[in-house]
Amino acid sequence: MWEGFVLLTMQSSKQRTAWLILLFFVTLCLLGVVEGLYSTDGETMLRTTWSIVDRHELAIPCSSRLANAVRGLDARCYSRYGLGQPLIAIPLYLLDEGFNTLLPGTGHADLVFVIVPRLNQIITALTCVLLFAFASRLYRSARMGVGLALAYGLGTMAWPCSKFYFSQNIILFVLAFCGFNDI
Repeated sequence: MWEGFVLLTMQSSKQRTAWLILLFFVTLCLLGVVEGLYSTDGETMLRTTWSIVDRHELAIPCSSRLANAVRGLDARCYSRYGLGQPLIAIPLYLLDEGFNTLLPGTGHADLVFVIVPRLNQIITALTCVLLFAFASRLYRSARMGVGLALAYGLGTMAWPCSKFYFSQNIILFVLAFCGFNDI
């Protein structure tokens, strides 16, 4: 009976630690973030998400502002980037539409440029949690897990790069997830 209680306590202790790491890195990554996107790359991917949800198609508006849009055979413009990030961003886009429904005075176009680009801050924090779980399982030490999560989140370019709406953070998260499942 006590063995089960000890295992349950250990598991909840690691879960608490994981939640604290998530909270710490989401808060840290959201500090210093300003509204909007930093490049036309991010805007092109955001416009792809917008088009997928609202128009159920991949074509985006042809504009001189979107230098990364390429003209297709049908003379419509498309993003030169993959579909991974636009598809992963759909829940945040739908959250934006929910805010727009609840707060009708806010402009949908303005709010979408605030909410959807926060995807990388969330993904970076989740990657830190995943690295904590990975190291805790690999080294059988929660302390090593916390150390690795902090080393990645604070000692690499993860935190500074989280403010950009690029796909590298998502790629690292997927790779870490694959490595975690192999242990």
